[in-house]
Amino acid sequence: VPAQEDVPPDRSWEGTRWLERWVDAEESSGEVLRSELVFEDNAIISFEFGRCRDGAMLLTDCSEDDEGNLQGFYEEGNDTGEFVLTMRPNGLTFDGQLTSDTDGSVRSWLGFRCAEAVYDEPPPGHVRWLFESLLGRSRAYLRCAQPDPPSAAKDAQAAVKLCCNAAAGWAAVSEAAEACGDADRLQDAQGRLTWLLGGSPPPR
Repeated sequence: VPAQEDVPPDRSWEGTRWLERWVDAEESSGEVLRSELVFEDNAIISFEFGRCRDGAMLLTDCSEDDEGNLQGFYEEGNDTGEFVLTMRPNGLTFDGQLTSDTDGSVRSWLGFRCAEAVYDEPPPGHVRWLFESLLGRSRAYLRCAQPDPPSAAKDAQAAVKLCCNAAAGWAAVSEAAEACGDADRLQDAQGRLTWLLGGSPPPR
C-alpha cells in the first residue's frame, strides 16, 4: 500500500519552466548543453511563447495538436527552423527535435519540468525501515561481485511505489535503469527527480 500520495502536475505548457538538454552538432565531444526553457504564462498563440539559453533562442508561432504536442518555429542567432516537443504521459519530461532551415540538421531535445518548490518528502516513520531496506538491497545488487541490474531495478521500483515523493528512491531507480540500459525508465526517473528537487539538474 503506498505510504505517500502522488500528485502529478497539470499537463500544460503555459507558464512552465524546464531544464532542457540537447547535443550541439558542432561539438565533436557530443557535449550535452543545458539551460532553462521558460514558456509564457498566457495563451500558446502569443507570438513569442518560449525562450531559453538566456533569451538567445525564441520559440514563436506555436500551436498544440490534439495529442498535446507543441510545435512551431525557433530563432537562434542567424539560425531559424522548426521544432516539435512531445510531453511524456507523466507530464514531467519532453522529447523533441529542432530542424534547421539553414543546413537541414536535426538536433534532439530533452526537457525536465521544474517545480516552483521542493516536494521531496522523507518516508513516513512506519515504512522507513522497509524503504531503506529496499534501497540498500538495490544498491547492493549493483555493487556486488556479480551485479544484477534487473533485481536492483525491481527493488528500486518497489521503493518508489511505497514512497513516490522520496527523491532517494527515484535516484535509485535512475541508477538501476542506467545499469539496465533502460533509457525510457531513466528519463522518467530523472524527470521525477528534477520535479521533487525543485528544478535541480538530474544526473547526466
